[in-house]
This record gives sequence, structure tokens and C-alpha cells, in this order.
Amino acid sequence: MTKNINKNVHNTGLSGIRLVSNFIKKPVNEVIQLTVGEIDLPTPFATKQAGIKAIEQDHTKYTDNMGILALRRIITEYAQEFYSEPYNPVTEVLVTVAASEGIDLSIRALVNPGDEVILVSPGYTAYKQAVTLAGGVPVVVDTRSSNFRLLPNQLEEGADVKI
Repeated sequence: MTKNINKNVHNTGLSGIRLVSNFIKKPVNEVIQLTVGEIDLPTPFATKQAGIKAIEQDHTKYTDNMGILALRRIITEYAQEFYSEPYNPVTEVLVTVAASEGIDLSIRALVNPGDEVILVSPGYTAYKQAVTLAGGVPVVVDTRSSNFRLLPNQLEEGADVKI
């Protein structure tokens, strides 16, 4: 039995981050890779201990779909303290595995098939794939000539470039 794959998957291609990461076969001491978001520091001891403790206490099951409520409360306290933005931790905060998942979920929630989505370049290369997978049309605007600021005339011109 042949399974069909969403046609949008065929239209995405490999992300620029993965292309660069795959190109660099061996780590070079004088090169700092800013590709897949893997930090070059060891896991802090306190984090390791917290992970071990969580396993020993059988905190190994799925959390609430929105994330652990105690963490969402801390996030809302942070947002209130530093940005004076009040959020409801029960209904307005969603914890994701990482930024890429949060961005992908946001794009899927907001972009309908055929919607044009303006992306600035240079920019994070995975945005283009996320928009395409959602059925949207990425419109890339190059901001190098404007000191990396998106200007009204650039929106009107809408020049498409590779990112």
C-alpha cells in the first residue's frame, strides 16, 4: 500500500541550518557552529541532579498538553515582572520543547493555505519551511541593504531571495 505524503512536504526542501550542519563534517576548534541550536557547554550539575530526582520520583509521564502548570505560573510571573504583561497561566501560556516547536505551532495556527507570509532575510531558515508546510506562501524580503531593518518600501517591492 502506498501512502501519500502531504504535497507541502515535497515543496519544502532541507532547511539551510541542516544544509550547513551537514556540510560541516568534523568540528573545527576555531569555528563556532550557530546551526542547529546545540550548545557547546556541558549540562549543569544541578540540571543533571534534577533530572535524576525526577526519574527517581516517577515524574516520567506526559504532562498536561499545555505544559506543567507550575512552570506556566512561573512564566506568567516573569512576563508580569519584566514586561508588565499579565497572562493567565491556565489559558494563555503553552510550554513547548524548544523555540522551533513554538514557532511551528504558531505558524500552523495562524497561516491558512495560500496566505502570503512576509519573512525577512537574513533570518531563521526554518520559518520558510514552516510556512510552506502550513500551505502558506513565503515572501522573503532582503533587509541587508537597509541595515537589517524592514522598511515600508521593501514590503511594497517584495523582492524574493533565498534564505
